[in-house]
Amino acid sequence: MSYPHSKTLMTLYTAKICPFAQRAVWALKEAKAEHATEYIDLKNKPSWYSLVNPLLQVPVLRMPDGQFLYESLLVARFVADKYPESGLMPSDPLARYNVDYFIERVGGLLLKPTFEIARAPSEERVEKANEAVKKNLVEINTMLLERDSKNTGGNKGTYVLGSQFTLAEICTLTFLSRLELVFSLCNLELNEEMASKLGVDLSRFFEWRNAVFARPAYIESAPTKDLMLTFFAPMMNL
Repeated sequence: MSYPHSKTLMTLYTAKICPFAQRAVWALKEAKAEHATEYIDLKNKPSWYSLVNPLLQVPVLRMPDGQFLYESLLVARFVADKYPESGLMPSDPLARYNVDYFIERVGGLLLKPTFEIARAPSEERVEKANEAVKKNLVEINTMLLERDSKNTGGNKGTYVLGSQFTLAEICTLTFLSRLELVFSLCNLELNEEMASKLGVDLSRFFEWRNAVFARPAYIESAPTKDLMLTFFAPMMNL
């Protein structure tokens, strides 16, 4: 049995619905890395896909020599290292640590409440959403402000490392669009007005979110709302 791949380019196996796979797609687009793409239907995986990944997960990045790279965070880091001119990872060891720490901490703060809210009984969802705003998003807002105090001189800016867009954005904010969708399915809109009504200031968080979500590579890599609904609406019995 064979499987589709490019003989001369890297080949990315991905699925638009998956926030982990989106990390790889987004990183490759930001790096302007030439590659081929194969889309995998996660509900009906092709029989040949076990040759690409025995665990049947996405993303996978295939090298032209046949080597497969697994795990979304590691694939994104590989892209950043292969294309250092992209600036997706800083060269300074301490700055690299700061990116890694932010990803480690913030990824869970966005992903965990998404599924806690979606899987909760309907009468508990609004309360859990409010709790996510007051705890998880406030913590992220605080972390961003703390990073701002350390980004000095010409490095001040909107991103985690100030003016430098990095994997700190790519490897965390793919989860936020899913959280926002779950809020909308609870008839809530995750914005500054909601935060204000709950008595919290998330202005730095939304400044960061808005700047990142406006990037062309994010827009090109993001799934449509209708596609995300096919995943979350059944989970929430809607």
